Amino acid sequence: MTDLQSTGEHDHGSDRPGMIPFGDFDTALRHEVQAVAERFPDTDAATVDAAVRQVFADLRANAEVDTHLLGLTRHRAIEGLKAQGHPFHPPKAVAP
Repeated sequence: MTDLQSTGEHDHGSDRPGMIPFGDFDTALRHEVQAVAERFPDTDAATVDAAVRQVFADLRANAEVDTHLLGLTRHRAIEGLKAQGHPFHPPKAVAP
């Protein structure tokens, strides 16, 4: 696995969720936390943040490549929060 470090030098706010902008894992994780939090508005933000970061850390520890880690992280964090009984709200549809 490539060991890419978060530089914190750039604001990648316009990047699509699920993408790791230039190896900036911290920014990418903030995007994922936000995406998951939108689906759990009744859940404490710290709980969502911890769930996403723990899932990502667990996946990354055994990953050979980083390509799909964020997509898997989002899915597994959502499923984990649902399994813990946190109320899930589907994402709002975006107008074309």
